[in-house]
Amino acid sequence: IMSFVRQRDWIQRFKRDLSKLQVKFTNDTPYRNFAFSEILSVGNKINLSLVDKIVRKILKDRNKCIDCLITFNEKIFIYIFPKNKNS
Repeated sequence: IMSFVRQRDWIQRFKRDLSKLQVKFTNDTPYRNFAFSEILSVGNKINLSLVDKIVRKILKDRNKCIDCLITFNEKIFIYIFPKNKNS
């Protein structure tokens, strides 16, 4: 298995693509703190990783404008987005 981070040319292409797409990074601290406390709570009903919980919190934030999410596991994010009536 090839690890993404060990492939120098993959990293260079990824870096170039990020630059072309004008990707903006967001501070995830408030989302991370909330997601972490949610994981530790006894009433935690959704069994997700900390990273997945953080991403879900960011996507649910109406003050953030997210144009694109690339994931291999759409099932844990799909409910956040309203269904497109044209599809």
